[in-house]
Amino acid sequence: MPCTECGGPTVWDDAASSDICTQCGNLADPAQVILTSSDWHTEGMHHDLGLRDPAAPNFLKTRSNYTLAGQGQGIRDQKNALTMANFIKSLAVSMNAPGLTPRATVLFNQARAIGYFRWGSRARTVAGVCLSLALRESNRPDSIHDIATLLRCSHHLLSRTFISLAAALKITTITVDPSVYIATLQSYLTTILQDQTPGHDLPTPLLASLRQLSLLSVSNTAAALGRTLARSCPSDGNTKSSAASTACAIFMLSLEAESRDTLGSIGDLAKCLAARCHVGKGVVMSQYKIIQDQVALLIEKVPWLEGYRQKGGRAKLSKRLVVARGLKDVIRFNEEILQNTLLPDPLLQFDSDDEKDVDEDHEPEDHTATTIPSSGAEQDVKRPFADADVQASDDDRAAKRRKIHHSLDEASRFLLNPFNAPAAPKKRDSAQAKPSVSKFPLTSYVLSTASLSSVGPRAPTRLQLLAAARGGSDEDAIKDEELFAEGELEGFLRNDEEVEMFGRILQYSDDDDDGDEEVKASREAERKRKEERNNKRKRVQAGTEGLRQPVPKKSRVNLEAFAKFMQGEPGSDEDVEGELDHECHDGDQDGFSLLGLDSALGLEDDGDEDISSLQHIIQEEDDDGDVQQRRRTTKANHASLANDTGEEIILQLDDWRPASPTDFDSYETRYEQEYD
Repeated sequence: MPCTECGGPTVWDDAASSDICTQCGNLADPAQVILTSSDWHTEGMHHDLGLRDPAAPNFLKTRSNYTLAGQGQGIRDQKNALTMANFIKSLAVSMNAPGLTPRATVLFNQARAIGYFRWGSRARTVAGVCLSLALRESNRPDSIHDIATLLRCSHHLLSRTFISLAAALKITTITVDPSVYIATLQSYLTTILQDQTPGHDLPTPLLASLRQLSLLSVSNTAAALGRTLARSCPSDGNTKSSAASTACAIFMLSLEAESRDTLGSIGDLAKCLAARCHVGKGVVMSQYKIIQDQVALLIEKVPWLEGYRQKGGRAKLSKRLVVARGLKDVIRFNEEILQNTLLPDPLLQFDSDDEKDVDEDHEPEDHTATTIPSSGAEQDVKRPFADADVQASDDDRAAKRRKIHHSLDEASRFLLNPFNAPAAPKKRDSAQAKPSVSKFPLTSYVLSTASLSSVGPRAPTRLQLLAAARGGSDEDAIKDEELFAEGELEGFLRNDEEVEMFGRILQYSDDDDDGDEEVKASREAERKRKEERNNKRKRVQAGTEGLRQPVPKKSRVNLEAFAKFMQGEPGSDEDVEGELDHECHDGDQDGFSLLGLDSALGLEDDGDEDISSLQHIIQEEDDDGDVQQRRRTTKANHASLANDTGEEIILQLDDWRPASPTDFDSYETRYEQEYD
């Protein structure tokens, strides 16, 4: 509850039996009394033994009469020790070892007494190492990896701190962690599987099963299982087992977990591994069964796993098979719980008076700019009166925070406005001043540099260097041969391999003359075809010049072949069979005249007649015996449709239709020739 006088925070005091304000020292209930007796101790009513907050005095200490009660360095150290004791207790509870809290707290206070560490993040690391030492002293694995996971730090840092703290406190312990034997068992089993160790007496089916497993994964599973058992299933003082036998049992369970099935001849495997660690087969098998029961209990706590069940005195699956299938899930489930465990952040109090006791990891020794005051009251409370001696003394006051100067910002401001540059800082004492990065400021370097090209990201070219050295870049100062170093110009040219490669890509060759001749021949043939098409177009335009303006049209029909086809007689057998006989038509140009192609092909007659018409009357007898007269008219070309006077002659074709076939006499007798 806040103070009724000033509103500041209050703390409980057992001596006064009341809450005391930490700022003004006011008692919340000064009338309270408590009956004491020698037979009944009230010392630990509100706090645990050894974790009690010491009572703050109710009077002001310093002669300046402005420092409040509980703000001295000694009181702050006691509060920090209390905070770290609570932190160690939370860490021990997370590691399932709450009974080791007093021993770990004692080790922490001893390390603080010998000046091993300073307040800060290193105090958290030392607290974890003290708990690890307490675990080692109680014949339990040190669990450095798990403690490092809880502290969110590297286990390598924790291991180094463990070794140095044990040497500083002169503590000698014996390791009982089974993980130290895992690498030995892995290498020994590897040599057996490679048939390099005679006399192992392992059956062949077991060797075949082991060769299919990854021993590296087995070793990782065994180490993780050892950490899980040390954290979740701590051993009591009555049953003490050696680390070697525990390592053999854990390694055997990891082999079965990797194969997800039980291994045959497990006794022979236990005998082989026990002989390497100099223990008995019976001890290994008994430890194997104990750990198997512990893992079976842990499987019951995993939500998605089905534990070992017995119905009617007999289980559906054996316990060994259930453990082999669920061991990896148990390890993963417990590691996720450990990673999600949150520890309270110890809020340590320190001020500029005890700067030398601040030691943050990965930070420099100078902490004048990163000190945190214990409360905001120290900044707001002013002195009631000024002491001349205190004001005159520079040692009693905190050192003034030094202003940080950035060279790049100063250079930028100087280049923007050189006349408004700040004055140079005063020279400080060499003992207090930090060594600068450069001997000269950045502005002096920029002004003294001959060319800004050296500051840029690109190096100057050879021409720039020569021009700067000789004072000019004309032909007289720099010759062409000096622009390139020896062999530099040849490096720009392509060698024979590159030329050959590009020749294959671009499909050309300098030595192949036949290819050039083929290209020339194809170009000449293309040119001739273009000339022929132009000549034909001119002849067509000359033939149709008298009628109308010719319209150029593109056609893919071979006119010569089509004209030869139209010269044949329509009713002859040769036309039906597709055979054209041009010799039987002496000068007959009816087919060309019909299509108007005589002038285009140069087959026009020299006679006087401009219009020729041939009429054939074919008499046929139909079904009624009537004789029909049919007229077949052949047309002349368009050039012959005009006479000499330029007048057009119109031909009137009445009732014209194609000629009927003459191969059979009547429609009724068209099938008689086939069935006669």
